[in-house]
Amino acid sequence: MATATQLKDAWRKVIGENAVIRTSARWDGMVKHLGYMSVDLPSGVRDALSGTITTDRALIQESQDRLRETKALPDDTLTARARTHLELARAIATSFGVNKVYASIIPPASDRVRTAGLYDHTLEEIILHLETLESGKRTVDAIIHELGHHKAYKTTGDIRLAEDLQPAHSEAMTVVAARVVRMVADGQLDYYLKGVVW
Repeated sequence: MATATQLKDAWRKVIGENAVIRTSARWDGMVKHLGYMSVDLPSGVRDALSGTITTDRALIQESQDRLRETKALPDDTLTARARTHLELARAIATSFGVNKVYASIIPPASDRVRTAGLYDHTLEEIILHLETLESGKRTVDAIIHELGHHKAYKTTGDIRLAEDLQPAHSEAMTVVAARVVRMVADGQLDYYLKGVVW
């Protein structure tokens, strides 16, 4: 009988470093967002290996546990640049009904991807990574992405449909980006754009 280490090594060689066992196609978008791919296996093989090889559910649970540790930082601890970019993000978010936008040091969502921001639908708040806030472009990209979660959730009423790479999330990001462009064109963000470092 093969050991757990031998099974993991064989899995990496044959299937790949970034593969996890699919338990449900519902998780495919999130798995991809975390830098992995889901692999279908016959149910008997899946059940036999799921104690040794990472499943999509285990990967997502580990990510959520890690991200749950995120705590907001007080504004007065931020650099001037980060505060400027945070105020821009807040101005954009407020126009979508999100009045809570904070900075934090967000742990990586997985060993393959960094996390630029988080949206909590129960608290209706967005947290942006401190590194994201050092760039105006990354800040705008991240707030559009997170507001896409918010808008998709408000539109569908189902947080699962608002997850990364779901059609409702992609469509919502497009709507949010279009409104941000209109806000810039109309001069609504001029005050907040003064000190932005792109």
